Amino acid sequence: DPGRLLTCAGRLGCQRSHVKALEYAAEKEWPHVAIFEDDFVWADDVNPQLVLPSISQVQAWSPTWDVIAISLSISKFETIPNKTVRVGVNKTSILTTISAAGATHGYMVRSHLYSTLIQIFSSCDVQSSLGAAIDVCWNPLQNRTKWYGLVPQLGKQAESYSDIEGRIVSYPMIK
Repeated sequence: DPGRLLTCAGRLGCQRSHVKALEYAAEKEWPHVAIFEDDFVWADDVNPQLVLPSISQVQAWSPTWDVIAISLSISKFETIPNKTVRVGVNKTSILTTISAAGATHGYMVRSHLYSTLIQIFSSCDVQSSLGAAIDVCWNPLQNRTKWYGLVPQLGKQAESYSDIEGRIVSYPMIK
């Protein structure tokens, strides 16, 4: 089935690119790395100049963070009261803890998780199972580690053609 082959190729490309990015960060011994997919864009009302200060504030509020969502498809989260940052001219976002998220289009990860994520992503069987993708395979890790983010998020996945899904996709973000 040509459609299935294209889907597998898209998932395999996604898998390999995330593994390569994490391996590179480990090789360079970076304390953390931000990984963005090619279809990542800043949210319409986010000022990119405020992104770094916003991320720095998340790190300060949550010094034991493992992953910071910049743009994921968050399905389960809890807001942390009184922890808001300005991310745009008339926009603020609130700090959240995340317990379930998919779509790997924008995230930061700390160095102590590089090898864990490399192992999870590498062992994810994206070719034989149509339901397997790296953002599904990392789900168990979300309950064992500390994931934080801002809601509304700083970025989103641009509406574009997905090799994985074989169609134009647009994923809604939490507002």
